[in-house]
Formats: sequence, structure tokens, C-alpha cells
Amino acid sequence: MAYSASSEVTQLVASLYVDTNVNSTAQTDITGAAATLYGGEIDNRLNQDQPVFVKFYNSGSVTNASNPLVLVYVPPASIGRFVFPEGIIFDTAVSALVTTTAATNNSPQNANNQVTARLLVV
Repeated sequence: MAYSASSEVTQLVASLYVDTNVNSTAQTDITGAAATLYGGEIDNRLNQDQPVFVKFYNSGSVTNASNPLVLVYVPPASIGRFVFPEGIIFDTAVSALVTTTAATNNSPQNANNQVTARLLVV
């Protein structure tokens, strides 16, 4: 097979969102417009006994009382990786928050230590 370059890869690399200290304060309107989430990686290795939940919202403004479109669980002391091959469409905006509880009816709680998120959104 011959080698060839593609501009598609450039587009995906330009759409990598990285936050090195995500927490229970919502990161709102990450993309600034509608987008598709294809996957990501949540590094929770610094929290040896504490799981985290990543909540993704189809909105530019959210609170923990809002119902997320997607909820991802990441076990303690691990890296959670997730892939959506067809992508999940957010027709308004992509917003996210990380908390130690899956519930939407209470105040979000920060993890004890740093959590890093890397998201592939186009």
C-alpha cells in the first residue's frame, strides 16, 4: 500500500479538547457550536479510592440539576477511555462536568485530586 497524506487527520487533531484539571464546575460550550463527540480519555489515576462521573450536556449552559445526554463512569485509580464510532451529536453545544456522584439532584462534588480529560469533538 502506498503512503498518502490526508487532511482529515488534521481536522481531528485540531478538535482535541484537553483540560488538565476538570472538576464539578461545568466546562460550558466547549466547541462554541454544535458538534459531534467521538470519544475521549479521562485520567482518574490520582484518585486511588474515588470514582468519577463525566456528564456531557447538549447545552451551552448547565448545572448539576440538568440531565446529561451522556454519563460516563471512570473507576478509581484508572484511565477511562470511551469511543463512539458513529459519534454522538450535540446539536446545541457540548458542555461537560466531572463529579464524584452520578445523581443530578444534589450539588456536584470535586474529586480529591486532579482529573484530566481529553475529548475528541468535531
